[in-house]
This record gives sequence, C-alpha cells and structure tokens, in this order.
Amino acid sequence: MASSTRMMILVAVLALALITSTEAAISCGTVTSNLIKCVPYLTGKAPSAPPVCCNGVKALYGATKNSRVDRVTTCNCIVRTAKTIPNINAAKVSSLPSKCGVNLGYSPSPTTNCNGYVLW
Repeated sequence: MASSTRMMILVAVLALALITSTEAAISCGTVTSNLIKCVPYLTGKAPSAPPVCCNGVKALYGATKNSRVDRVTTCNCIVRTAKTIPNINAAKVSSLPSKCGVNLGYSPSPTTNCNGYVLW
C-alpha cells in the first residue's frame, strides 16, 4: 500500500512539473518592448535596423533560446503585433533576425504558423 501511495505521489509531482514547464515565462509585453525600436525600419522610415533594434532581437533570442514554449509565445506575439502595424514590410520582418546576426531557422512573417515552424 505504501509503495503504491508513493508511486501516485510521484506521478502527481511529475504531472505538475510537466504542466508548469509548458507555461511561457516571456510575455508579449516583453517581446513588444524589445522590438519597438525596430518599427521605423520595419515600416520603411529608417534605412537600416538600428543597433538598439538588433539589441532587442538578440535579447529575445537569448531569452527564448532554451524554451520552445517561449519561442512559440514570442513568435505568436510578433505575428499578432505585425498585423496591427500600418505599412509594415513583411520582407523586412522576415529578414530582421539575419540582419541582426540571429539565425532563427525560419523566417518570421505576419502569416507564420508559429506552432509548426518554431523549432530552433
């Protein structure tokens, strides 16, 4: 009896750990604040991505590097936000990570399926 009780407790603890580990630690607010300086470039008002923009891109990459859940959350936030910015240039959105020296393994865009492509 005691052995089966311990086993049930262990299973419950493991299930709880799995549930809590799938919650994103990063918020859309964090994503937006890291990328807000990129908007002039992404809308054609600046000729290149400013260093402060690339710093935000690199910070997000570093913050999400070890968590697929955070990467998907970040991607979904970028997709939702990009759709709300007038005159956003989808090609610039897609090329921004590489312009900042970050290889995501996919090209973000306002139509990216974040659940299917965010694998890095």
